[in-house]
Amino acid sequence: MPATEQTWWNLKILHVVFAVAALVLLAATVMMLVADHDRPWKEYARGFRELETWSAEARVAQQDLADYRSQRSELEAGLAEARRAPLDPALADRFVALAAGQKEDEQAAGFLAQDIASLVELRGQVDSLGDDAAAKDELARLSDRRFALRGDLLERMRDVAKRARFREDLLAGALKLRKAELDKNRADYELAVAEEAASERQAELLGIADAKREEVAQATLVFQETNTYRKNLDSLIGQITAAEDMAAKLVADHRTKLSLLEKTLEDRRANVGKAALELPVLDAFNGPLRVEQVWLPQLTLNNNFRDVARFDRCITCHRGMDKSQPGLPQEPAYPEAEAIVLSLATPEADAAREMIAEARKSGGENEALQAVYGLRLAARGAFVADAPTVAVVLPAAAPAPGQRIHRRRRRGRGRGHGR
Repeated sequence: MPATEQTWWNLKILHVVFAVAALVLLAATVMMLVADHDRPWKEYARGFRELETWSAEARVAQQDLADYRSQRSELEAGLAEARRAPLDPALADRFVALAAGQKEDEQAAGFLAQDIASLVELRGQVDSLGDDAAAKDELARLSDRRFALRGDLLERMRDVAKRARFREDLLAGALKLRKAELDKNRADYELAVAEEAASERQAELLGIADAKREEVAQATLVFQETNTYRKNLDSLIGQITAAEDMAAKLVADHRTKLSLLEKTLEDRRANVGKAALELPVLDAFNGPLRVEQVWLPQLTLNNNFRDVARFDRCITCHRGMDKSQPGLPQEPAYPEAEAIVLSLATPEADAAREMIAEARKSGGENEALQAVYGLRLAARGAFVADAPTVAVVLPAAAPAPGQRIHRRRRRGRGRGHGR
């Protein structure tokens, strides 16, 4: 047949059919993504994330109270005072004498002695000024200079201990090498005996092994002396800075709990990145909300005469089931719902007015509520944003005279219903 440009189907009709099919496919894809985005379990996940964020905010507020901040200020003031306290002269002199007895640290011991003498002189000058108001500026200058010199002296002491540690490590490496050489010499001698080598050869190898054994014994003594010297230096430094180290530990321990709570809050709180990953198309590709499943290989299902592992996805919706309170693994984070009715007697009018006025000066209405009843309200409700919700309850204390607390409890729906 001769070639023609005629096609089997009409191209215009094909173009229309293809365009309509493409639009239908696009609509189906969009509907699929929308349906996936609005799956019911994601609503539970978002709600529980908000609840977890609210709980973290409440725990931070419970920790970061005025009493906590006041105690932190006291501990920090104690640390500053410990860092400005004079060093024990007897311990400092023992450290200098110990360092002076070591040839490598003899020069450093001289510098330490000079610093200690300067520190004692500055302390005498500060004591001589006393509380004289006219010499206030001079007293502040001498105190700052004494504080800086005290820090430099401690740093010099730590540097001497570090150098002793470095020498100890070098001696430990050399001792290890000599012990390896001794093992090799002993093995050579034992092989010569086993092979019945000439007596002259055996005597030569035995002499080499004995000489190496003497070297190992001498190196062991030197290492032990250096090790003891370094430990004594560390012990003296620990005794000199014992009060400062204890104050620093108290400050660190006090800050740790609040820091962990704030980090937890930051991890749970929604942000721009999480919001972007939860958009209708992007959330299908490893978004922050995902199905939670637990692999249970011991709890199997029979599938065509074959036992296969079970996957439990219940906690995808029931997200509070496996949560526990911080530091209390036996206590559920979200226990069974119940209604508790508290009746708090109002304090005497005059006392209440004084407490409220004093509290409002420092923080407002929440401070006043805390001063009178020991409660603080949250900025928003846990489930309903506008619902008044208690976020902070101060530790229990004995009721004030004439004040009684009545409580009634009603059981409600248990955990495991979605949130």
